[in-house]
Amino acid sequence: MVVPLLMLLVFTTSLASDEDDMVIVTETPIPVTEVAAVLGSTAKLPCDLSPPTDHDRVSLIIWYKDGAKTPIYSLDVRERGLGQGREVKQTEGQLSYSTNFPDSNLLLDNIRDQDRGLYKCRVDFKHSPTRNAHVNLSVIVPPVSVMLTDSSGVTLHQSTVGPVAQGSLLEVACVALGGWPSPRLTWWQDNDMIDDSMDQPLDDRVRNTLTIKTVTRELLDSRLECRASNSPLLAPVVILLSLDILLVPLDVRLVGENLPLSAGSLYEVACKSVGSKPTPSITWYRAGKLLQAPTRLVTSEDNNMTTSTVTLTAAREHNGQLLTCRAANPHIPSSGLEDSWMLNIHYRPVAAVEVGSSLNATNIREGMDVYLECNVDSNPRPARVLWTHNGVPVNNNVSAGLLTTNQTLVLQSVRRESSGSYSCTVTNSEGEASSDHYVLNIKYSHQRFTLGHIHYPPLSMNRRCKESQQRVYGAARFEELLVTCQVDANPPATEFRWMFNNSVIQEKRLESTHTGDRSEAKYTAFTETDFGTVLCWAGNEIGFQMVPCVFHVVPAGVPDAPHNCSVTNRSQSWVHVVCYPGFDGGLPQQFTAEVLRADGGTVSNTTSRSLPQFTLTSLEPGVSYSVVVYSSNAKGRSGQRVTIEITTLGHTQTHRRTTDTSLPTMDPLLLVTSGIVIGVMLMVGIVLVAIVCVKRRSLQGSPDVSSVHLDKTHSLLSITVPAINVEDDRNPDVVPHKTEVETTTMTPSCDSAVESQWISPIAVALPKEANWGVSVWPSNSPVQKLCPVPVQRNAGTQTLQHKESTV
Repeated sequence: MVVPLLMLLVFTTSLASDEDDMVIVTETPIPVTEVAAVLGSTAKLPCDLSPPTDHDRVSLIIWYKDGAKTPIYSLDVRERGLGQGREVKQTEGQLSYSTNFPDSNLLLDNIRDQDRGLYKCRVDFKHSPTRNAHVNLSVIVPPVSVMLTDSSGVTLHQSTVGPVAQGSLLEVACVALGGWPSPRLTWWQDNDMIDDSMDQPLDDRVRNTLTIKTVTRELLDSRLECRASNSPLLAPVVILLSLDILLVPLDVRLVGENLPLSAGSLYEVACKSVGSKPTPSITWYRAGKLLQAPTRLVTSEDNNMTTSTVTLTAAREHNGQLLTCRAANPHIPSSGLEDSWMLNIHYRPVAAVEVGSSLNATNIREGMDVYLECNVDSNPRPARVLWTHNGVPVNNNVSAGLLTTNQTLVLQSVRRESSGSYSCTVTNSEGEASSDHYVLNIKYSHQRFTLGHIHYPPLSMNRRCKESQQRVYGAARFEELLVTCQVDANPPATEFRWMFNNSVIQEKRLESTHTGDRSEAKYTAFTETDFGTVLCWAGNEIGFQMVPCVFHVVPAGVPDAPHNCSVTNRSQSWVHVVCYPGFDGGLPQQFTAEVLRADGGTVSNTTSRSLPQFTLTSLEPGVSYSVVVYSSNAKGRSGQRVTIEITTLGHTQTHRRTTDTSLPTMDPLLLVTSGIVIGVMLMVGIVLVAIVCVKRRSLQGSPDVSSVHLDKTHSLLSITVPAINVEDDRNPDVVPHKTEVETTTMTPSCDSAVESQWISPIAVALPKEANWGVSVWPSNSPVQKLCPVPVQRNAGTQTLQHKESTV
């Protein structure tokens, strides 16, 4: 390659022989042409032969090297043409000349390193002055060797480096020995230069160190090269570098869907891991502990995916535990990835009966409210809970004081007959299980009814708790309740007293406010022992009521489903459905009816906030539908639903009530006779009602009891006591709240040891404050000694003893 570089000024000095005369002759500048050739190749040194004038020609060509006086090559063409000139060579076999007028080249074959230097071409013309030109020849010497070394300088005899962990630091040096000029070392990745920095040369070595701060997954299939080059005339020396990289897993995943498992059954669970190099180590854990179970390992053909399958047996104690699959590269710490499932193990129920936590099981007495809890460990939740007493199933019986709600059996006003063995049987989708028997021991006195020697003030007999008011209040802990007490009183009530009572908290006064015949008390249950019975007494100028209004504060729950649903009317486009409400769970409830087609599609959704009565409209004539009825409150939906089938009237049918039936033709004489009989019965009933009313008025207008003269041998004192009346409304979860009359007859004393004084017929405990106006009747009153004789008792109502209730 010829590159003009610079003009070299050559000064020569000619000294005259005469010391007194000195003449300085300055030659014209000589141009310099740069020529480079690779060691061992042929170098071409150019020389211009064109004469200054058209009538001139070349006579002599002479080449000198490095300022030597002796030419290394000459070509004499004074008497000949350029092609027939006489050559003179200093070195035979290496030098030759090529002419292509006006250009010419001195050819140096198989050049050596010592051939580099400054060459001068002198051209003599026949008439014109001599022309001189310089050519600077550079000899390119390739590197002797190029190698790779690690960070400590040790030569790598293979082009593969590793294994190198993903994420680690990598340093590899490329070293070139010899070469002129010094080679340039560069690093390339996939034909993109990534590093051209050179270390300080040392002796005849040059170095470029490639530093990768973080080895990534992308370098695994990349082409890394070190290129050494010192001239465009030479192809660069290339050394390939391969990396053996240890890769962490990219992903680990449990295969399939996390479905419920049945206890006692054998299952296989698979886990897949991808991206690890080499094959990952896959381990299984349950509840954080290494799982010792049979496993099977399968690796894909490209070694990129590994599947581990574990075989395990589901057990009840595994429910809720985490099953974890962990994949890790064993050569890289902290390279593990995990995937977990929360095990959902279905198993048969495990049941146990316990008495309510707020009750003292060793001190349960007649008249108390007792509740038994069926503590169930079940997954899924129980579908049904059945109770037995001494092996006999216990059914809901409100009048008998037997209530079941959720998993609780409530025994109201227990009697001695309630003692015995209780058990609950629980059923879910996995099976059925019964609890061990719990023996309930109820303490009672020898007599069923005792008055005692306590004196009470005169009591009003015409004060009753209003039947329509709410008797059961459902609440969560820390939820403030507003309990309302309403009474019918004559004269109107002027004072109310409130008390909370259960077997743990014997008495607890409650603050309240009242307006007219209505009083409200605030109550909050902070612990489980705060659920129980709230009692309310109303008083007027005559005194306080004998039997208090009783309210139950229970833990709130979901309502029971409606029942006894039936169709009462229908047409071609609508149907009227009526149901009976179930227990509301202690909270306001609402009712919903969903109308479904035969294919399961929903036609309409109707909600009633008062009663489960629905008019279902927009129906097609002569079509059958399914109606699903359920209830809900703030705690959720009822556990069961009622489904009834309905069919609208066809196009040819007329509107009618579904409850109508055609009456058979009856004999007119029979109709007249039936009417007479019914009329007579109505007249008798009216007379009986009138007699009862007259007797009641005479009792209300009787003089003060202290002035009544009682015959010592014949007279009886009959006192009427209001008591809780229970109406069976087919709802086992509603605490009774209506009243009926319970009568206790007082007879002359049968015990001579009893002193001659008034014995109060009241057995309900009243708050013992002096300001209640309690007065002791005089001991010298002309009243005969009495003892109680129970005349009428209702097992489903409140007893006359102090009723203790806890829920």
